[in-house]
Amino acid sequence: MTETLALSVTELVEFSARTGDLYPESAGGPTALQGMLAHQKIQRARKGDWQSEVGLKYLWPLEGAEIALQGRVDLLNTGGERVIIEEIKTTLQPASRQPPGKLALFWAQARVYAGLYQKLHGAIARLELRLTLVDLPRDHSETLSQEIDGASALAETERLLHIYLAWHRQVDARLARNRASAQLLTFPFATYRSGQRELAADIYRTLRSGGALLAEAPTGTGKTVTTLFPACKALGEGHADQVLYLTAKTTSQRQVETTLDALRRNDLALDSITLCARDKLCPCRTGADELRTAEGKCAYTLDFWDRLPAARRDSLREPSLNRDTLLALAHRHKVCPSALGLHLAPWATLVLGDYNYFFDPITQLNAFAKGGKGRVLLVDELHNLAERARSMYSATLDSRNLKTLAVNASKPLRRKYKQIDRLMRGLPEQASSEAPDALLEQLVELLALRTAEMAAGPAQEDLLNQASDDDTGLQIHRFCAVAQHFDAGHVCRVQHERGNTRVQLLCLDPAIVLRECHQQQKAVIGFSATLSPLAFHRRLLGLPETTVLRQLPYPFPADHMLVLRCDYLDTRWQAREQSMAELMELLAAVIRAKPGKYLVFFPSYDYLSAGHQAFTEQFAQHHTLCQQSGSSQTQQAEFLAAFFHDEQPVLGFAILGGLFAEGVDFLGDALHGAIVIGTGMPQPVDEQALMSAHFESQGLNAFQYAYQFPGMTRVLQTAGRVIRSAADRGVIVLVDPRFARGDFRALMPAHWRPLPCRNREAVQQVLQTFWRPRPHSDATTAADEA
Repeated sequence: MTETLALSVTELVEFSARTGDLYPESAGGPTALQGMLAHQKIQRARKGDWQSEVGLKYLWPLEGAEIALQGRVDLLNTGGERVIIEEIKTTLQPASRQPPGKLALFWAQARVYAGLYQKLHGAIARLELRLTLVDLPRDHSETLSQEIDGASALAETERLLHIYLAWHRQVDARLARNRASAQLLTFPFATYRSGQRELAADIYRTLRSGGALLAEAPTGTGKTVTTLFPACKALGEGHADQVLYLTAKTTSQRQVETTLDALRRNDLALDSITLCARDKLCPCRTGADELRTAEGKCAYTLDFWDRLPAARRDSLREPSLNRDTLLALAHRHKVCPSALGLHLAPWATLVLGDYNYFFDPITQLNAFAKGGKGRVLLVDELHNLAERARSMYSATLDSRNLKTLAVNASKPLRRKYKQIDRLMRGLPEQASSEAPDALLEQLVELLALRTAEMAAGPAQEDLLNQASDDDTGLQIHRFCAVAQHFDAGHVCRVQHERGNTRVQLLCLDPAIVLRECHQQQKAVIGFSATLSPLAFHRRLLGLPETTVLRQLPYPFPADHMLVLRCDYLDTRWQAREQSMAELMELLAAVIRAKPGKYLVFFPSYDYLSAGHQAFTEQFAQHHTLCQQSGSSQTQQAEFLAAFFHDEQPVLGFAILGGLFAEGVDFLGDALHGAIVIGTGMPQPVDEQALMSAHFESQGLNAFQYAYQFPGMTRVLQTAGRVIRSAADRGVIVLVDPRFARGDFRALMPAHWRPLPCRNREAVQQVLQTFWRPRPHSDATTAADEA
């Protein structure tokens, strides 16, 4: 059977024709709309024998394969003495400021079109290639030209096709090895846990046929292997070509890597790559000053594209390209590890990375933005995605920040800043469902001017080596990017206050933008320990009504967990001052019942600080720690060290839904209990009110969607820190009278069986009974008697 593959001219030259130094892809580039308008203007001006947007396609036989190579020529003239092929490239800087490698790429594209034309129309002695560079800020165009004979165009095109085909065959051979080993793969453990086999089968069926599945899999059910194993089997049977495993936190990625290593020890041949943030990966960003040249450039960006092919071939020997192996590979070939990882990701069988590589409009990889009929998504800790998506697709612009930038700006930029400031001040103060199109148009022009002036400074390739501390510039860029995705789930809010105008694009409902992201993939599997109610998460994430919904049973002995409901303490905002002293007595009673390690979670930093101060004043003999707003990684590590490495009992004061409320495995004696203050519901600020109004307009229960369901997700995640293995025992204390309401009780897991306590004495009795080696039913009796 003849090997066939479809390939665009752009894909071919971007893979096979790059040379020289690494340069920022986005620098010097206009928006898609600007590019389209500039193209059309030039094309309309060409009369006579000129043709525009001419499609060329040829089934190119090469080394036993057939490559369907195709593309569209911007301008073609066949009416003169020789054929003229012209490519139009819009930029925000003149030709003299373009990186040599970028110009070389433009010419390579024109030569491939010449080779295609030669194949389609027979022997042509000479062709003229033209490259028209449109410098948008200066409203100036410059046309460069080259001549090429038909034979040379054919030879160059075939050379690039050979490079692409050789790599494609190597990747295909690796995928074939992956499939063969995956077909023989067996489950890596002797037995399945309760519900695990059934869920794995459901995931496999979804991956095979396409669609979506949501699974609530409590801690201890082995959700990582339960999703990876059927994904590997689907790869083995040819039901998927690539798996994207997306996580909210780096700690989750380490767990996936550990599970993959276990599967490889079970004779699985599967390549994977872990995408890392550039600032945490690149040596030049992490203190390796010896890599800096005298001009301040990173040596690993110089001649990057010339060194890349050898590094690319070498990567095929590495089954797991995690941070360490990727760095080692980059050091061997003296290439930028971040750029290397991003280049290899589209070719990897399994890609592991943060949500933003797939969902964020700024950082999404181009390869993942395209439809993937053979690509499947595994989305871990899915309860985080909606809030992350709201942040990704929201943007804020303050006029005061623009005024600050204008102080030292050039005259053209100052004029543009003032024009935008006047436009912002003239906007009505409201929350509108209409996008601010006039403002967006001015901001795009501002970005063009800024880029043009930057081009007059350092060479474009130097920009890659500069740390960007221009927060306002980044805000403008994000504002423009988010505006392109403004939909029915957004509002534009304008506020005028004390000489400042703030314009916000707020994503209230991420369902539409998320649907656009994942609907072109073959299958989406989302999972988390807290996805109740499943229908709420399905709707919020834009998944179809046909989504398969699954809940796994709780895997640990129910009597290892004691859940107390302290209805007698009112910790709502208006009652906090009156209940503070009794709350401190409750905390003391909990830690006295069994000295150990406990966390108490407060809904706000103000309440947290007041609670910590009150406790230390009242019970100074107890060792405490308090989470600080904006704490550094060192401070976070010191906080956790008290639970994992110190034997001394400790009471940690932390934020509900914050750093220490999820993603941390407090195994064994690292944590004996968690006290949860409040229902976790978001504060009723303006954004939440807008969100509530939006859901009400959709015919949904606004209170549940904007407040109750998100709040209980935080509570459940926080409580999930206590029991992390079958050997763990611990207590969860819920402190808020609303937990006694039927609608809140209905959202609690069945295995909780919360015991209501009418006073502190009841709490003490139940705790004393629980911490004795006695049946759980005795603890229930003690609560009833109290």
